Amino acid sequence: METARDVIVGWSSKLLAMGARAGDLGITCRFLVEGVGGGAWLFRCRPPVAVTEERENSAVVPDADCTVVVSADDLVLWGAGKLNPQAAVQSGRVRVSGDGSAALRFGFYIDEGR
Repeated sequence: METARDVIVGWSSKLLAMGARAGDLGITCRFLVEGVGGGAWLFRCRPPVAVTEERENSAVVPDADCTVVVSADDLVLWGAGKLNPQAAVQSGRVRVSGDGSAALRFGFYIDEGR
C-alpha cells in the first residue's frame, strides 16, 4: 500500500527529472501532511529546483507562495488519481493558504501525464 511519503517521493522525482522545465513554474509550495506518515515538504519550482523535507528544528524555513494542508490518507488518494484536488479544496478536505493560483498551477503540473 502506498503511503503519503511514497507520494511525496514520487512527486519529488518527477519534478527533479523535469529540471529547468519545473523551474519555469516560478513558485514554491509547502505541503503540510497531517496524520500517520505525515510531515512537511517544500517544493521549490524555481531555479534551482529542489524538494526538501522540513524538520522541526530547521534553522531557516523559506517563505512559500502557498501552503497546502492535506491528510496523509487524502494525499495517497490524490497521488493515485482518486481525489480531485480542486474538488477537495472546495469541500474543505484540502486547505490552501497563500497564493491559490500557485497551488492550482502546482497541482496541474504534478498531475500532468497521469
